[in-house]
Amino acid sequence: QAEAAFGDIRPGDFDAVVFVPSSNSEFLHEPDVAPAAVMATQRTTLRVLTELSKFNVCLAAIGNAVFVLARYRVLDGHAATGPEWTVARSEFGTVKWDASQPVVTSGPDGQFVTAFNIQSATPFVEHIHASARKRAAGD
Repeated sequence: QAEAAFGDIRPGDFDAVVFVPSSNSEFLHEPDVAPAAVMATQRTTLRVLTELSKFNVCLAAIGNAVFVLARYRVLDGHAATGPEWTVARSEFGTVKWDASQPVVTSGPDGQFVTAFNIQSATPFVEHIHASARKRAAGD
């Protein structure tokens, strides 16, 4: 059980928010959910990600979860890496994909951290920690 709903997140409470792949990929396709509910969830996700980004919270994603940050335009104009199927999507054309690196940090003070897959977990966490430290030092 979650401690808080995603829509209730307050940006000032976090130095970093990390998105990890889901075992059932519900964030990719929700066939059994009514369209109105899907649209409401998408609006909430966009609002929260926009607030977190504006508040300079480190936003990180690994593997298939990179799709979430790309889909909601958080990575527009920034360098990132991710699974081949995400990198190949033309609608994410403003993301500066760098498939040569297992972990890519970009944005102001390393605000965005993306990793290709779970094999990159250790450097991924190290990049997130460095980014969060920068934010904590700025308080």
